[in-house]
Amino acid sequence: MEETCDREFRRFSIEQETVKKLAENDSYTTFHQSGRIQAIAASLETNLDIGISGQEMELRRRRQVFGSNGLTLSLENNCKHPASLHFGRLISDSIKDSTVILLLCCATLSLLLGIKRNGFEQGILDGAMVFVVISSVVCISSLFRFVKNWINELLVSKRTSRRAAVKVMRDGRVRQIAVSEVVVGDVVCLQTGDQVPADGLFVHGKNLKLDDGDDKLPCIFTGAKVVGGECSMLVTSVGENTETSMLMKLLSKDDRINRQDYKESKLQISVDRMGSRMEKIWLSLSLLVIVVQVLGCFAWGDDDHDPEPKGGVRSTVKEIMGEVVTKFIRRQGATSHNRYVEMLSILVFVSRDGLLPIGLFICLAYASKKLPCFRATARNLPVCSSLGLVTAICTGKTSDLSLDHANMAELWIATDNSFIKSTSADVLDALREAIATTSYDEAAVDDDDALLLWAKEFLDVDGDKMKQNCTVEAFNISKNRAGLLLKWNGSESDGDNSVHIHWRGSPEIILSMCTHYLDRHGTLQTLDEHKRDAFNNFIRDIEANHHSLRCISFACKRVEQQNEEEIIELTECGLTWLGLVRLKSAYASEVKQAIEDCRESAGIKIKLILEDDINIARLIAINSGLILKPGAEDHSNGYDAAVIEASVFRSSSEETRSLMVDNVRVMANASPLDKLLMVQCLKQKGEVVAVTGMSTRDAPSLKEADVGVSIGERSAQFARDCSDIVILDENFTTIAANLKWGRCVCNNIRKFIQLHLTVNAAAFAVNLVAAIFCGEIPLEPFQLLWVNLIMDVLGALALAAPVSLRVQLPAHATAAASASPLANKTVWRNIILQVLYQVFVLSATQLKGNELLQVQANKTDLKAIVFNSFVLCQVFVLINAREIEALNIFEGKGLHQNPWFLVIVGFIFILDIAVIEMVTVVTHGTRMDLKDWCVCIGIAVMTLPTGLVAKCIPMP
Repeated sequence: MEETCDREFRRFSIEQETVKKLAENDSYTTFHQSGRIQAIAASLETNLDIGISGQEMELRRRRQVFGSNGLTLSLENNCKHPASLHFGRLISDSIKDSTVILLLCCATLSLLLGIKRNGFEQGILDGAMVFVVISSVVCISSLFRFVKNWINELLVSKRTSRRAAVKVMRDGRVRQIAVSEVVVGDVVCLQTGDQVPADGLFVHGKNLKLDDGDDKLPCIFTGAKVVGGECSMLVTSVGENTETSMLMKLLSKDDRINRQDYKESKLQISVDRMGSRMEKIWLSLSLLVIVVQVLGCFAWGDDDHDPEPKGGVRSTVKEIMGEVVTKFIRRQGATSHNRYVEMLSILVFVSRDGLLPIGLFICLAYASKKLPCFRATARNLPVCSSLGLVTAICTGKTSDLSLDHANMAELWIATDNSFIKSTSADVLDALREAIATTSYDEAAVDDDDALLLWAKEFLDVDGDKMKQNCTVEAFNISKNRAGLLLKWNGSESDGDNSVHIHWRGSPEIILSMCTHYLDRHGTLQTLDEHKRDAFNNFIRDIEANHHSLRCISFACKRVEQQNEEEIIELTECGLTWLGLVRLKSAYASEVKQAIEDCRESAGIKIKLILEDDINIARLIAINSGLILKPGAEDHSNGYDAAVIEASVFRSSSEETRSLMVDNVRVMANASPLDKLLMVQCLKQKGEVVAVTGMSTRDAPSLKEADVGVSIGERSAQFARDCSDIVILDENFTTIAANLKWGRCVCNNIRKFIQLHLTVNAAAFAVNLVAAIFCGEIPLEPFQLLWVNLIMDVLGALALAAPVSLRVQLPAHATAAASASPLANKTVWRNIILQVLYQVFVLSATQLKGNELLQVQANKTDLKAIVFNSFVLCQVFVLINAREIEALNIFEGKGLHQNPWFLVIVGFIFILDIAVIEMVTVVTHGTRMDLKDWCVCIGIAVMTLPTGLVAKCIPMP
């Protein structure tokens, strides 16, 4: 037994961390030629031809040392499931909600008031009706949540129900086992369609292609899918020890982030917060009113008021209070307080789980239908608005942000646009040496770095080699030119005792220093006046090209040095013209414009996270316009703070990272861990973060971000599962277009929220004022339900359709401003003015309608006029909502250019007329004549100038 335990716990000769370090930053060829794959396999006691032993004791030993692969590839299984989906549990949770408790308190007080005033039997009957309405609201709301959770759970179960299997080589035979049974040291046989079950090293294969776009063999990472070819893989990490799982451990512990299907969007959080506040305000005021009714009824009674003052302050106060309460109570109808509570139930329903979510769904559904126009698809509807809330985006090197060396520069030998293959070797050697001298200039600008990068790719220029084998005898550097006198050392000189003089700089200046030039065949030509004029004209034409960033000319001269003591001066005349290099913009104007729009117009911070070295990263950032050249932009911590090595960011403390993250624009030599740290740091600073990615290793960052964006048609399925939106190409311009579209969607949702709040706040305020001063509410509960139905559904359609891509947030949009975008100060200003106007006019119509309007109407007819005016007011509020800040609501795409909006407004008018006529027939009331309709329309039209006045009020 002791021997068995010893065998079971016997360690291997290599640690897991050692395996990872051995495979880092190495190509497949280097890795295999060095024999490291065989060495690692031997250390793991694996025969690459026959695999490991399939004996249970050996498998237990490997699991004991390296861990098991019990975690499945689906992220959902690693996360907590939502609360129980039992309908009763949802109802119980709803009843415990503070808003429902307040509503029940109002209903209870209303029941007591009804029993006191109308007797036990009638009071119980009226009160029961109120509780039935509240119960219906709770049940319908719970039903909505139940259906939503059930659908989400169904989608998750479909994804996680697939039991993955994989083929492994054990004891010389291929066996098919469950993914959870894979152990470290296994040789896994992967074919097209298989998903990689663990981290490992490529052993051998044919035409292997993975869907994550990561060709960094020999490493293969968990979750990648084989889309072509086949291979054998040596497993090096399983379960929690894989790179993806270790990164997932660093994610935020919030369940909304850890679970994709239940990750609440910023929109949903903002709507819930706003709705909860509005509900509590309505219910608190209503509870206060009903408490006053109950106290008045029980304390003063209906006939206890003593009109005779007894003198003194206390008596006077008591008299005034009693007068108010008595009039208030006596004016109340038999069931008016019950209808008031029913109205509150309707308002709570439409704001929480009823028509407000339906209206938002309509806006988001319309927006998602337009996403394919931007080569994108949404994995959930709220992402359409979440894109508009983004204040920072972390992106890698997209297709249009990759440096295209062929477009970086053009080489001209003499006046010929040279083809390198047809150019003399002597000329190219001279040019290589001339360009390599740029590396000696410690004050070189970024254009010189671009020149060296291009020359290294196309001319095989090696500046480091020159530094090792040459000695600089003298140098002269000025603004428009730079000269260098150097001499080759030792064997590199090949017996050549000459000193090489090189000058580079502005073409006009360099040309004035030359007397000869080399053509592309290597023939030395004299530079006479005629040819000099031709060169000058050529230079002017080149520099006039709008694609030119900078033109650099090169000239040289060889001077024989008779002995070591002879001093050679850095002469400025008699040089030979070698050629001209025109540096071009490496990026299309559309890319630069997209970056500028994101940074300046939309206020989005762009963080470029690259695997390239810091010099290439800096060139990408400068040439794309992501950062400006030194002197053109003020950096609080210096220009170099904008481009840093990922290791610096990674090794810094959390406090230091928080301070430096605002200045960092580009991170070079970055790993997936560095991207994840950047995302977490930005979120801690209050930013709404979007992250782009396409490989399996990007999954944790996509999961952590507020908006995960997988890009490219070949993006890994694992990455897509962790993202919120999938963009089918890899261009930053497309990403920017989607962000811009999200801003438009957010703006439309803000318009709808303004409409919704105006309708419900006006209804509540009108009924509250009427209940206090008139004794009965003019807007019945089911009338409010009808108004909310047509305005939230049809109004959402009207506002969702006319989306203009020119809509953007202010230039200096902050994270705080975007955190609460739905009901900002501007929206509340518009709402308050509209509510005040409607309360004043409609209350005056109900109280003094006959005198003010000079009509003869009973209370029922006045209520019809008030209701009709209220509905028509909301129609013009809808028209006002087309522009939240602009004074001209017909600005941009006018109403005449938007027939869909006009059709919806006309349809609402028709519905209003039909409802008014039907109510008149059912209640046997008096039909509204032309004068009444003119009065209603006149009251409603005045909401347009009211909106104009509201927009003229400046907001801080």
